[in-house]
Amino acid sequence: MFASTKSKILWSAVVSGLLLSSVVVTAQTPVRLDPLPVGLQPLGVDMTVVSTAQAYAAVANSGDNSVSILSVSFGNPRTITQLSTVTGIPSPYAVVACPGTPIQMLVTSPSDNTVRVLSLPGGAVSGPVKVGPQPYSASCFAGSTGKLQGVVSNLGDNTLVVFDIDHPHDHCYDYWSAGQPRPTWDRNR
Repeated sequence: MFASTKSKILWSAVVSGLLLSSVVVTAQTPVRLDPLPVGLQPLGVDMTVVSTAQAYAAVANSGDNSVSILSVSFGNPRTITQLSTVTGIPSPYAVVACPGTPIQMLVTSPSDNTVRVLSLPGGAVSGPVKVGPQPYSASCFAGSTGKLQGVVSNLGDNTLVVFDIDHPHDHCYDYWSAGQPRPTWDRNR
């Protein structure tokens, strides 16, 4: 069957590799995934780790205008518990965790052209802050002064808006594509 000794060695290596890989696969511990109901049409989710034992997560439920706040325990067993549901945020889309304390998350709402700052774990909401047409993606970062900044991309006019998270109405800066006319939306409407 084998033409040479090299073929026999190669065939033995292939068979050994297959046997070893099947042993590794069958030796893995199965992962148990239990669904946790949140709101309707969950679109965005993010999580922030607060210690080696705990994290908080938020889920944007676009179908029922809410955000679910969850507690995640890394103990044994690991658990996820829904703490509360924040309602009244029109069609939330993206949720992004901001670094540092207090624990804050940005929630975009493309249907009303706003972003809100959500404090965890309690669920207090700051805003809405008008940022431009159809804000979808967002991010947080520490600015040059050390203050927490939010940045939001607006699909409706291809712009970015940067704002101070602690004082979102006072310090908002618009960025738009070079060579394009300045957007005409008014944040104060």
